[in-house]
Amino acid sequence: MGKSDALLRMEQLRKEAERGMKMETWGYAGILLLPVSLPLLFCGSRKREKANEEMDELYREVFIREPLEENFDNTSFEPYEGFSEEMVEGFQICRMGNEFDSEAYGKGDWQDVHMEMSDVTISDYDPMARKGNFNTIFKGRMIVLHFPERIPSEQVSSQLDERLKKIAERHQGADMKLTDHRLILAINDGEGMAFYRQKKKGISLEAELIKVQEDMDEIKAMITLIREG
Repeated sequence: MGKSDALLRMEQLRKEAERGMKMETWGYAGILLLPVSLPLLFCGSRKREKANEEMDELYREVFIREPLEENFDNTSFEPYEGFSEEMVEGFQICRMGNEFDSEAYGKGDWQDVHMEMSDVTISDYDPMARKGNFNTIFKGRMIVLHFPERIPSEQVSSQLDERLKKIAERHQGADMKLTDHRLILAINDGEGMAFYRQKKKGISLEAELIKVQEDMDEIKAMITLIREG
């Protein structure tokens, strides 16, 4: 399936999921009329879940795997694997909570630099709270760039800050950390990046795809800045 066909199909699935949600709402509203409302509730729920499942698969394919392969060499992508909690804690780039999840793991190489990325969700869960049990600390994508040589942090920090600022403006903030041989990026997207269905209604898929490529371009520009010192 080509990109344009995939984007069209995702739009169709979004509308189908919305129709399923409306059917569920009607089912709940008419719960007293059990012979009518229960089948409507079940059909609406199944329609919504099926559409969302297919939409998630398409999003992972078009917005994660394909851009990864188009921009990096020696790539691999595991949609249901991710960074370990211990690995993310070792980044020391954001506070850790008591709930952790990671998926959509990808890796590749560019200019002799090895890249790893994964979607990460970090939150605090309070079982005693009546409302707002989850306090989201970070929800977005973390990227690790492994350099064969030591990074000259003093020379490149200010230039990297400019690149990071551009990424942050496209999302809900971003942060970075330099070590001897690694650049770690944390791109906070608020709603996460692996699931298109969680994004706001009316969002342009074409605009989202452009944003993904712009992020890839900034990452490669960061690699070039560091390699050139």
